[in-house]
Amino acid sequence: MNGAERKPRQIPWLAGGPDAALVRSNNAFHILDEFTSSRRVATLARIPTQAEVLGAIDTYRSLLTERDGAIVAVLDRLRPLFEAWRPCAEVPLEIQRLVREINTVMEGLEPPAGWDAYDGYPETWGRETASPGGPGAARSPSPGAATGMERVMTSVGAVMGGVNLAALLASPRAWAKVSPVRPSREHILGYLDGYLTTLERETRTEATKPSSFQSTGAPAQQLRTLCETWDPGSELPPEISEAARAVLTAFGLPEPPDGGWDTFEGLPDDLEEPR
Repeated sequence: MNGAERKPRQIPWLAGGPDAALVRSNNAFHILDEFTSSRRVATLARIPTQAEVLGAIDTYRSLLTERDGAIVAVLDRLRPLFEAWRPCAEVPLEIQRLVREINTVMEGLEPPAGWDAYDGYPETWGRETASPGGPGAARSPSPGAATGMERVMTSVGAVMGGVNLAALLASPRAWAKVSPVRPSREHILGYLDGYLTTLERETRTEATKPSSFQSTGAPAQQLRTLCETWDPGSELPPEISEAARAVLTAFGLPEPPDGGWDTFEGLPDDLEEPR
């Protein structure tokens, strides 16, 4: 599949979840994460404005703790660079380097073909992508990056993204509020794959009794199976909503008060969504 056949990407954006701070942190991170390469930014339907990026940095930083000092230090170096940046597909190399450093600190995986070759589409994570100007621009995978493909996602962001996605899919009202920036099928599957990969790693390495996280395996896999054939639109299928609620129940999260998931509408309206 080449670039001409693919729709421009949207930044994965979650409208709500049981923990508002986690949703805000997740959304802020995914705005910043797009800037790992110019190739990736170029495939977006709309490049974030300078105000959106600076807001993402400030939001993300405000939600970190003292234990996250390494990330805070990177964000403090990143902000002045974005203050001098103007929205375009050419991302300064120092910005790319610092955003990649955030991924490294969070123990995220580098794409097997390297960050310069990754264009943001899930199907190109593990291989080179064609240059808009012709073939041959993507560099070959390094031995270290290829080895990284055998590792599993250990970042807390994978779990956080999966749980918040489940909360979004559990509520028809929250899903309706996401329009017109609702996640695509590719983004939904990407979140669930990251979640299931992290779950597999914990299940394989933990010798203690199963945790609530580990008990979400079966419902999370069922949710992914249902989403594989779903073309996300304005209507949220009841079977997907039920599967998402099963994930949250297994995780140990209670239903929202005053009507449960049927009346839950996500975060307050003062959380600005990308336009």
